[in-house]
Amino acid sequence: MKYLIVLLSTLFIAASVSAAWDPASDINNDGIVDIEDFSRLCMHWLEVEFVQVPVVEGMDYNDAEAAILAADLVVGNVSQRYDESVQKGHIISQSPAGGENVSPASAVDLLSSKGAVGDAAGMTWVYIEDDGSNMKDTAGNPIDGQGGFTGYMSKYETTNAQYCQFLNDAAASGDIKLVSGVVTGADEQNDLVYYDTTQSSSQIAWSGEVFYVETFEGQDVSGFPVACLSYYGAKAFCDYYSWYRLPTDFEWQAAADFDGSYVYATGAAIDFSKANYYEDGVFANPEGFSSFPYTSSVGHFGEFGYGLCDMSGNVCEWTEYGASGNYKTLQGGGWSNDKSYCSVSHKIYQQKDFMSHNYGFRVVLDE
Repeated sequence: MKYLIVLLSTLFIAASVSAAWDPASDINNDGIVDIEDFSRLCMHWLEVEFVQVPVVEGMDYNDAEAAILAADLVVGNVSQRYDESVQKGHIISQSPAGGENVSPASAVDLLSSKGAVGDAAGMTWVYIEDDGSNMKDTAGNPIDGQGGFTGYMSKYETTNAQYCQFLNDAAASGDIKLVSGVVTGADEQNDLVYYDTTQSSSQIAWSGEVFYVETFEGQDVSGFPVACLSYYGAKAFCDYYSWYRLPTDFEWQAAADFDGSYVYATGAAIDFSKANYYEDGVFANPEGFSSFPYTSSVGHFGEFGYGLCDMSGNVCEWTEYGASGNYKTLQGGGWSNDKSYCSVSHKIYQQKDFMSHNYGFRVVLDE
C-alpha cells in the first residue's frame, strides 16, 4: 500500500507540474494544486462508508424489516421466544443495537416475540438462561455435563386452584375418572393414579358434579400448593395442557442454585423467615394451622435467585428423569422435611404412584 501511495503521489505531483492548472484538481480551493490536495484526495479514497442501524425494537416485524432494508442493511437470523410484555410479532431485541454504525449490507439479527404464553392454567413465568456450569453435588463437588436450563419456569408451585381447574377440564373432556375418591386416567391403558381426594391432607374434593377447592380451618387455600398427587398426576397436568412439562432434576437444580453460590434455593443459608420446612422438632407453619398440612400460600416468603418462589420448602417437587424403573426424583424439600432436604442438590427417590401431603410440582415451558 505504501508503495502505491508513493507512486500515486509522484504521478500527482508530476502531473501538476507538467500539465496546465486544472481547477478540478484544486481540492482545497487555494489556487494551487499541491501535496495538500493529494492528501485530501487520499483521505477520501481511504474513507470507509458506514450506515447507522435503525432502532427497530418494539416494531412489528414487517416494519422492522422495511426499516432495515431502507438503511441498506439486511435481516440476519430471526429467533423467537415468548414474552409477557412484547406483543406477538414485535421485536424484543436486535443485534447490532440501534444507533450503531456498521458497513452497508451488514446483517441485523432479530429476536421476535411469540406473545404471552397461551396459558389455560394461569401460570406466572420467569425466563431463565443458566448453562449449569456452576452446579455442585451434595458434597460440593462440581457437576459436569448435565446441562442447565434455558426457558420459562413457573414462578410458583402449582396451586390447588390450578390443579382443580385441570381436574374439571379433564373430567369434562373424558380424560380422567374418579374411583373411590382417587382420580385416575380414564381408560384401561391409562388407569394410573393421579390424585387422592380421600387423604386427610388433600384440599380438593368432588361435589358429585365438579371438583372444588375446600377451605382449610376457615382459610381459602386456592393459592396454596397442590399436594397428595403422584408423579403421574403431575405429568398428566403437563400433558393435558401440552405446552407444559416437568423440569428434569438438573434443570430444576440449575434454576434453584442461581449462579452456583446457593446451597439452598434461598441462598447460602435458610431459616424460617425464608422457607417453610421443619427443624429440630419445630415446623415453620407460617400460616399458623393447628393440623397438617402446614403448607403456606405460594410466594409467602418472596422470591430468590432468578425470581422463583418456594424452590426450598413448602412442598417437594416432582421432576423428570433422575431415577430409573418405577422411581422419579423430587427436589427442594417440603414443610415436613428438615433443611438438609431443602438443599438444591438433595434428591428424594420415590415411586411414581406415591401420593403424599408433602409432594407437589411446578412446570416449565420451552422457548
